[in-house]
Amino acid sequence: MDDIFITHDLEIDLKIQEILSNRMGIQSTKVVEICDDIIEYGIRMGNEMTQLFGYYFKVEVFMRAELVYDKNLIQEWINKGILLSEQNNQMEYLIKFYNLRGSFFSWFDDYVSAIETYKLAVQLCDQHGFLEIRGKLIANIAIIYTLIEDDEEAIEYLLEAENAPVDADVELNLWNKVLQLYYLAGSYLRLDEVEMAYMSQTDIENLIQGRPNNSYYRFGVLVLFGRIAMKRGRLDQVKYYIDQIIHSEERIHYIGISDGDAVHYIHLLYEYEKLSKEEMDNEVGSVLEKMKETYKIDEPTIHQRKNFLQELMMFYEKTDQFNLYKATAKQFLTILEDKAFDDGKHLLDIVELRCEIKKMKLNQFKESYRTR
Repeated sequence: MDDIFITHDLEIDLKIQEILSNRMGIQSTKVVEICDDIIEYGIRMGNEMTQLFGYYFKVEVFMRAELVYDKNLIQEWINKGILLSEQNNQMEYLIKFYNLRGSFFSWFDDYVSAIETYKLAVQLCDQHGFLEIRGKLIANIAIIYTLIEDDEEAIEYLLEAENAPVDADVELNLWNKVLQLYYLAGSYLRLDEVEMAYMSQTDIENLIQGRPNNSYYRFGVLVLFGRIAMKRGRLDQVKYYIDQIIHSEERIHYIGISDGDAVHYIHLLYEYEKLSKEEMDNEVGSVLEKMKETYKIDEPTIHQRKNFLQELMMFYEKTDQFNLYKATAKQFLTILEDKAFDDGKHLLDIVELRCEIKKMKLNQFKESYRTR
């Protein structure tokens, strides 16, 4: 155990050791309970380092496990952690708290603040020599750029992250590498650099070959491989990857925690065009239903709601459910007209959507006129 956290209180020291050695293997809510005990002890004893420890790992588990949370409360915990780190000259944990703050901003779609926070943390790493944490921050910046589809920047940062020092945990390193390659391939695809995306796919396959299946990544990786195969015109491979997804026992669960991949999967199904209409409607419907169930439990971000409603609208249009299409379109417009989205791109979305609604109304009118 890191000496800076030793309290010489056996019960608390055992709890700290448990968090450090086995937090990934403990139920998330249990980790929170242990951290609360540690924080309470630190406040009672006036031990700021113990409080710092508790706040860091409490926020970490909330972010990692995507627990139901209060936005303002998590922000308060992060702010307390930053203050305690500064007061006690704990530069490593200050950088780690900035990393958590960047992730927090990213969760709530404040990508500008996320990038600024990550870059501030990178500067601190450069000043104080924390190269391993720096690599994680560079990867996080890259992921933000992929989310806003600034793919040239994303690729630059992802390639830099490839050469960063790695964590001591071999298994964690492997899946972090897979994740970086996954985002790299996605950026290459959007830039229509298909063969570069395929090279990243090959690297992923080499990394995971012969290893136990990591179902958390399986859905997203299969969707990515299907998209690459589609771009390469390999419909036989597209069919293989879609079949793998459809017959995967874990697929519905992981659709629920990976809405971006779910959206790509729906688009892949529509582009493939080889399933029967009944198969298509059932599969797309089940994906959308799972996304809807998930959002009843975990409050979606504005972008998640926007993406979900777009997919619902496309589904209702393709299945001729025009009343549901119209109702969903109204919800979509409400989001786009929010002041937080009052910029050129989203105003353009509004115009395009309104044109689409008018077209549908015109088509419905023509259809009703013909049937008279």
